[in-house]
Amino acid sequence: MRKTNLKSLFAMSIICVALTQVTTIARIIYVDDDANGLNDGSSWANAYRFLQDALDVANSDPNINEIRVAQGIYKPDANSAGPNGSGDRYATFELINGVSLIGGYAGLGEPDPNIRDIQLYETILSGDLNGDDEPNFINNAENSYNVLYISWSNGTTVLNGFVVDGGNANIDDYSQRYGQSGGLYDEGGGNISIVNCVFRNNYGYRGGAIHIKDSTGSEIQNCTLRENRSYYGGGGILVRYGENQTKIISCLFTQNMSQSKAGALYLYKSSPTIVDCIFIQNSGSSGGAIYCYSFSGWPSEEKYSNPTIINSEFIGNKALYDGGAIYFRGECHSTLINCKFVANSASSGDYNGGGAIWEMSFFPYSQSCYNTLLNCTLVGNTRDGTGGGGFAAYAWTRSSLINCILWGNKDATGINERSQISVVQGSQEDPCVKFSCIQDDDPDDAYIPFGGLANHNIDDNPKFRCDPNDGGDGWGIGDNDDFGDVHLSPKSPCIDIGDNNSVPVDLADLDNDGNTAEPIPFDLDGRARIFDGDCNGTNVVDMGAYEFSYAYFGDFDNQCDVDFDDLKEIASHWLQKEPLFDIAPPPIGDGIVNFKDLAVLSEHWLEGTTP
Repeated sequence: MRKTNLKSLFAMSIICVALTQVTTIARIIYVDDDANGLNDGSSWANAYRFLQDALDVANSDPNINEIRVAQGIYKPDANSAGPNGSGDRYATFELINGVSLIGGYAGLGEPDPNIRDIQLYETILSGDLNGDDEPNFINNAENSYNVLYISWSNGTTVLNGFVVDGGNANIDDYSQRYGQSGGLYDEGGGNISIVNCVFRNNYGYRGGAIHIKDSTGSEIQNCTLRENRSYYGGGGILVRYGENQTKIISCLFTQNMSQSKAGALYLYKSSPTIVDCIFIQNSGSSGGAIYCYSFSGWPSEEKYSNPTIINSEFIGNKALYDGGAIYFRGECHSTLINCKFVANSASSGDYNGGGAIWEMSFFPYSQSCYNTLLNCTLVGNTRDGTGGGGFAAYAWTRSSLINCILWGNKDATGINERSQISVVQGSQEDPCVKFSCIQDDDPDDAYIPFGGLANHNIDDNPKFRCDPNDGGDGWGIGDNDDFGDVHLSPKSPCIDIGDNNSVPVDLADLDNDGNTAEPIPFDLDGRARIFDGDCNGTNVVDMGAYEFSYAYFGDFDNQCDVDFDDLKEIASHWLQKEPLFDIAPPPIGDGIVNFKDLAVLSEHWLEGTTP
């Protein structure tokens, strides 16, 4: 009997220890600037009033793995010892390895403090120590050098649901973090997850909002980077060093600016994957949106920048010199898939090129710049001088464009073959262009650019739904810009004449099925990438970023017409959650079959002939 009791006590002891460990591991602390309780972070009522206090405690307590922060404004120079702030520009919120910092909670004063809505309950980490910032970075001289800083993370550090505002890393010293990015400086050697955040009005010498160095797998997802500025490069983000695996997913870059390279994103000897991002109205001296650079010396071990950019849009970006949207320089070996370039522009430049894309290299072939564009659409981009309004290459470059459309791009020579794809002085060979639609001087003559029919190219009008139009005064001038709609219309000659074998594999696993060896499943809209658009029974990929299907006009029975049979189909699925029939608003509907979808069918009633 005694032995049994001892065994029972021993077992109970183990269970208690295990339960204690589980409870300790899951420890969460709270921050709310409206709290007036015990100030120990144990609950919303007893929350820390200052985020800096919570970070100090979490840094010394390895059992804390999450800090929840309520709506409000938090500044890095303020804590319980100095509630009014010290004015110390060097103060920063230092993120902690293994700790998730989560904002957007309702906090005290709301019916349920645990409700989380990052838009309704803004949680702002502000570098504006005096609270007097004005637009265009006026009155920011006293702002924090870095609002956020992290020295290293093993992948368990998370920043989720914050507005990061007003950092000012304006020291021109490359060796110090105070001369890096004003929003968040990740000094490197690990990785961090930055999710559902807004970075705005931050300034940095190198990376206005975010600077990531030597990452092995950081991820920036569902973030907005708006009106940030950099002196040297990357008004939004600078990703520096390492053949890293940084991922930038579903982010919006808008109205960021750099006085030098890359208005939005500077890739310096780095190879991130960029998926479902929008770059709109960013500006820089070279590379209005992205500047990709790699240089290993001569001769030297090869060290390239190899970014992959998938299902992303570049609209209305502007470069003072070359590369209105993207500038590839040095040993950049990038892949662009299902990307759209519309209304980007470049002024005058040293090497004359690239209203949308410009590439140049320093070295011949083995260390050259070569990029691959697959199913991309370049339309209505402009270059003030000569050298190509669309795609331009200079010196030791050898890129490929397959299943692409280049139309209506303009330079000083007008709208012609050269203004679509320009090979500028010094280039060793023309780009490889196949299965593509390229505008030339006369679509009615026998000549077709870049190998013509032998390379399966065409020079016929792609017949977009609506061509972009700058209003006659240039992009970004006045309020009359119309970026158009570059989806293919039913009569487009670009439907079902691409090359299925050139559709790349789904390395980013866009459909989350775990299969990265299958062909990429989606187009830029997130709809089927290879589809039977002409209803002849064979699925063939289209040219350009968007795949055509009559189903998007209401042809639910896939007969290339919109008629009573399709009306029956929509009626039988009325008010149901059926993605195949939920076509409005585009591109993926609103989750239910309703009058919006019926309106699309009605608009295209009785349309449909084989293109």
